Amino acid sequence: MRRLAQHTLTIGLAAVLLADCAARNDVPPIGSPATSTQALRAATSSFQVLHRFGRHDQSRGGANPLGPLLDVNGTLYGTTSNGGRGGYGGNGVVYSITTTGATKVLYLFRGYQYGDGFSPVEGLINVNGTLYGTTSAGGHCNDGTVYSLSTTGRETVLHSFCYSSGGNAAGGLIDVNGTFYGVTARGGSSDDGTVYSLSASGAYKVLYSFKGGTDGVEPLGTLLNVNGTLYGVTFGGGSSCDYGYHGCGTVYSVTTSGQETVLHSFSGSPDGALPEAGLIDVNGTLYGTTSAGGLPCVGDGPMAPVRKRACSK
Repeated sequence: MRRLAQHTLTIGLAAVLLADCAARNDVPPIGSPATSTQALRAATSSFQVLHRFGRHDQSRGGANPLGPLLDVNGTLYGTTSNGGRGGYGGNGVVYSITTTGATKVLYLFRGYQYGDGFSPVEGLINVNGTLYGTTSAGGHCNDGTVYSLSTTGRETVLHSFCYSSGGNAAGGLIDVNGTFYGVTARGGSSDDGTVYSLSASGAYKVLYSFKGGTDGVEPLGTLLNVNGTLYGVTFGGGSSCDYGYHGCGTVYSVTTSGQETVLHSFSGSPDGALPEAGLIDVNGTLYGTTSAGGLPCVGDGPMAPVRKRACSK
């Protein structure tokens, strides 16, 4: 899955972080709060490191947290895409952390061989004290799962994705009147992704299968519910700007009965290309980002040819 993570630090803070990491390689064991010597504070901000994730082993917990944290009564819950059990890299974990830095691994994913999930890449949601989330791989078909987890660490796989009905969960869940909704990046009738619904008891339904053309390709990000209509983005597809991804992506809506409407097809320049993150609603206007396109067309790295082609359209 393609993902861009951007963090802004002042030059002074970045230098402090670099010097600290170069000077020592001390990672506190899982369950231990950060000490005063392990916490970094910027001179002009209240920035503080609560916990440093360990290497890829069970004793030090997870590695590579990608999704947002969830606050449940003052305790924060999150996931890591790696670390924990499994071969090199690990299958990922679910953890809790207090606002003072006391961290606990709640669950270590076991992977495909056990019918369990592998690589949770999105955040969790809380429904009546139970946590719910997705994994991008693992499960009975190794195409991802939807799972529930108690705050004491008891996990249940609610659904295992298989490509014919959606594969590789690519966003978190939302709860709309007791039913969960989400997207898969692949699978479905044309192998271009799906929007799905799932009951708390595990009853699964494909609401919409993307056809791989103007309707969008590869939905990513967590859906947004606005008055019973769901809104999301696709990484590719649309009506213009074909440079290897079958379009520059779309913004779409889908009803809970499965009627999809394309609201916008990105053209690369100047409106952007390849959206990856979900949308937010501010007073009836949707806001989002794209990972490429726009102006000016500068920069280097693996996405540079894509940006240049997008801006030349």
